[in-house]
Amino acid sequence: MSTDFAGYGDAGLQIKEGCDASWQDLFPICQKIGTDVTWMIRFPNAKYICENSPGFYTTPVFRIEVNLPNNSTINGFVFEAPFLSEHFFNQVKNDLYPLLGLGSDMAPTKCGEVNQQAFDAQIISFIEKINANTTDDETQRTLDELIHPATSIRFP
Repeated sequence: MSTDFAGYGDAGLQIKEGCDASWQDLFPICQKIGTDVTWMIRFPNAKYICENSPGFYTTPVFRIEVNLPNNSTINGFVFEAPFLSEHFFNQVKNDLYPLLGLGSDMAPTKCGEVNQQAFDAQIISFIEKINANTTDDETQRTLDELIHPATSIRFP
């Protein structure tokens, strides 16, 4: 679980705002709950995987970002958790990762245009299932359980 988060703004490592368009390659599903709370799903596209360091940011994860603009000590924090059922994750590993030649080190070995297009088409298919709530029951139940705390965070 990641916890470091610089918050929203224009300083240093901060991102401008929740669901910032510049992160679309990494977080294709994003929902702002309020000014300072956002939930998203990390499901990086081929461009992101092929142009960035392998590993940590390549696996699908549910993420909640909490911005703390009025806190002088902590700018924000995040919660991250896996959300795919074993069945859905195996689909991703078997149907998606081979398209970019992703092995256990998650380093891509096939980043040609055709491979990237095939990968992105499959990503879109997975994202459509998530958005339409047509994933398997276990994945959907986990998503519902993760979305609930995000929508319950309130600031006075």
